[in-house]
Amino acid sequence: MSFKAIDTANPTDDKQWLTYWVVFGFTSIIESCASFIIGWIPFYFFLKIAFFVWLYHPNFLGAGIIYTQALRPILLPYLGKVEKKTS
Repeated sequence: MSFKAIDTANPTDDKQWLTYWVVFGFTSIIESCASFIIGWIPFYFFLKIAFFVWLYHPNFLGAGIIYTQALRPILLPYLGKVEKKTS
């Protein structure tokens, strides 16, 4: 769906899908680091499916909420350092 969102004229769906993939990547990193804990959580994979549906569903747009309230405040202070080193 991301490749379709990029090709549309509407930038709103681009932002939604790119935000979804940022949150998806972050949760994948956390999941791989905490794999020893995940085995102890009952119904983890059902909860994970429900979480990802909530992230991308147009009625909820959970990826935007997670990004603006959790990830952006964590990542924003490092953005200047990364830009300085890459330029």
